Amino acid sequence: MRKIILFLGCCLLGWGSTALFAQQGNTAAGGQAEGSGGTVSYSIGLVNFVSASGSTGSLSQGHQQPGGGFSLCGTLAYDNVVGTPMNNCTVQLKQGNTVVYETTTDASGYYQFNNPDAGTYVLAAVTTKAWGSVNATDALLIGKHFTEIIPLSGLKLAAADVNASTYVNASDGLGVLKRYVGLQSSFVAGDWMFEHPVATVAGVNLIIDFKGICVGDVNASYVPPTTKLEPTLFLENQGVQAIENQQIVRLPVKLNQALNCAAVSLSMNYPADALEILAVEAAYDNQTLVYNTIGNELRIGWYSLQPKEMSKDEVLLTLTVKLRNVANYVDLNFGLNAESSIADYSGLAFVNKSLSIPALVSSTQGFTLSQNIPNPFNNTTQINYVLPADGSVKLELLDVVGKLITVLEDGQQSAGAHNYTFSGSALPSGVYFYRMLVETGTQQYSQTKRMVISR
Repeated sequence: MRKIILFLGCCLLGWGSTALFAQQGNTAAGGQAEGSGGTVSYSIGLVNFVSASGSTGSLSQGHQQPGGGFSLCGTLAYDNVVGTPMNNCTVQLKQGNTVVYETTTDASGYYQFNNPDAGTYVLAAVTTKAWGSVNATDALLIGKHFTEIIPLSGLKLAAADVNASTYVNASDGLGVLKRYVGLQSSFVAGDWMFEHPVATVAGVNLIIDFKGICVGDVNASYVPPTTKLEPTLFLENQGVQAIENQQIVRLPVKLNQALNCAAVSLSMNYPADALEILAVEAAYDNQTLVYNTIGNELRIGWYSLQPKEMSKDEVLLTLTVKLRNVANYVDLNFGLNAESSIADYSGLAFVNKSLSIPALVSSTQGFTLSQNIPNPFNNTTQINYVLPADGSVKLELLDVVGKLITVLEDGQQSAGAHNYTFSGSALPSGVYFYRMLVETGTQQYSQTKRMVISR
């Protein structure tokens, strides 16, 4: 049997080095131990609870078995590498379909049944936690399992059968993509599944740990809902694309670095009242792509079992959009939500990578000065603007009180869409303003916007 050894140092209890032993599965009433510092009384409950007290202090650790007897206990954890505790979940002891005993896990995922009747039970769990962390990477791994490239096993294999057909194949991968983009709202297999270990209770202490997982989360990437999701992928603007009312344009989404992409999961915000998404296309064949729009969100999921090495500035996806008949709409840009990711062929998400898309501006609005992107920014940002006619353009940088710092641009420019890349690397963090003055043959324009440098 495994032993727990408790060393109580003289700094805590004022006595010499003494070891107390508790055999796994046994309960001891306690006793006394002699040391150079005096006598210490101790009690040992379950294998995971020990307490001791002496002349100068006391110590206790673990979960105590109340009132003697025996128990069935353990932990419920998520089936990932770190074993994230599943707190506030219902754990049941069942015989057939009947729930005989029920308890709730604590903050560390620990559960305990005290003195259950002798018999054979099946452990089960129920949770109201949100379903999530399922995307194109999981669809990729399901495809690799079906083609016998890398097989899944255990609870992850069970979680891959999202349509509850008892087989894992391309239908499950497609179901994962469709739920990620919002084309379906649920799985036949449900949202969560748990292991169901058998417990034979016969009047002795039992410790049984078991696990749960979100259905479809075969790479076990679940993040508890209370944890803030940090972005791993970023979207930047490069270049400007002018667009008129009812005009259709194609916007390339490019890689800002060379990557071997096997799965892409994108959640993009866009002005749905101004733009209509007509199509989303992948850059090459031998892939599965699904997309959908939900309110102001465009969701894209695709994976390929035959990925290729893509170079910097190569087109990953192309969006075909149309500008509706919307007047005076200023911001037509796309943004990326934190849950977006790109994964390699092994299913590992890349970290701190970025994509680029042209800034979209309406050429029907006359003079337009757009908000700089990104804002706040670290070193560089892009300022986009549209000129209704040829004219003289002056772009100025101002401090927080409106004092001129420098002139960024000054000269003649042609009508249409333009952009200016501003470097703030020589400036300290803080609030600044940029002002544009435009003179055409018949009109004058002036507009000022605020930007923030943050390091």
